[in-house]
Amino acid sequence: MFWAKKLVTALILPVPLSVEMMLAGLCLLLLTRRKRAGKVLLGTGVALLTLLSCNVISRPLLMLFEHSYPPLSEQRLAEWAQSHSAGQTRWIVVLGGGHAAHPALPATGKIGYRTMIRLAEGIRLYRKVPGSKLLLTGGTTLDQATDAEIMDEVARSLGVPAQDIVVEKDSHDTADQARILREILADRQFILVTSAGHMCRSMALFGRQGMRPIPAPIGYQTHRGTGVGVADFLPSLGGLTKATRVFYEAIALLWAKMRGYA
Repeated sequence: MFWAKKLVTALILPVPLSVEMMLAGLCLLLLTRRKRAGKVLLGTGVALLTLLSCNVISRPLLMLFEHSYPPLSEQRLAEWAQSHSAGQTRWIVVLGGGHAAHPALPATGKIGYRTMIRLAEGIRLYRKVPGSKLLLTGGTTLDQATDAEIMDEVARSLGVPAQDIVVEKDSHDTADQARILREILADRQFILVTSAGHMCRSMALFGRQGMRPIPAPIGYQTHRGTGVGVADFLPSLGGLTKATRVFYEAIALLWAKMRGYA
């Protein structure tokens, strides 16, 4: 089921979907008499790819996900830290977001971009809250190393004591992480660190498990109050990247709701 979800998602992201439509249109044009249908499919594929590559379209769509929860304020962090009794562990959960565990790379070279941003925020929060611990979570799909193990290696190399780190490396996706961490955290309140675009789905999945996460989104690709320039109406890699994130999160959230996970 996990691989089926990954395959279906990969096929209906903006670039694959647009290319599939264009190829289907070309086949109809060149190999059949259904020229009109072929032109419609080809034109739709081109239009879809072009429009989704424009920031003026993809940016507002991504903002719906990234700004579902506000950044964690210093006041909210202090209130959470003070709400714990003496000797009680304050958990800061960091969700993995990918890695490239090539043995020749240093620890900071193995960690993925999104994962590094999440981990950096987790370490920052850990250092601001006395008595806190990092709970690093994320398994693997293709290689032997896991997101959690890579984060653990990087965190220790940046000065976090090993006794303040707990690693969860058996999960394959966010739904797994919520289910497994439920056994560790129960109904205790904790800080949840992940990418801003991923926070909406994460909160839904953890909330479904009866857990009490405090969102600490990081790694924004969009910002409120940003003006619109001429370049925003032109196709760009940045615009396409935002659209891809929107499609991925929307599909994953829909899947989670259909499966009863969120």
